[in-house]
Amino acid sequence: MDGLEEKAMENGVRITDLDASLVAYPFYRSLGYKTQAEDVIPVKNGQSLRYYKMVKNLKD
Repeated sequence: MDGLEEKAMENGVRITDLDASLVAYPFYRSLGYKTQAEDVIPVKNGQSLRYYKMVKNLKD
């Protein structure tokens, strides 16, 4: 991720966003991504998928 963020900054990107699953959420939080929204999507057999919209200001 550090390499991707560095390359993005070299190309003028200052803010990046992503969707993270429940499992990936702690990883992205540890990299400085902030939660913008949380959503739950119903899937088969009464189960649900929780995901998070996250953003990071690359200038920080």
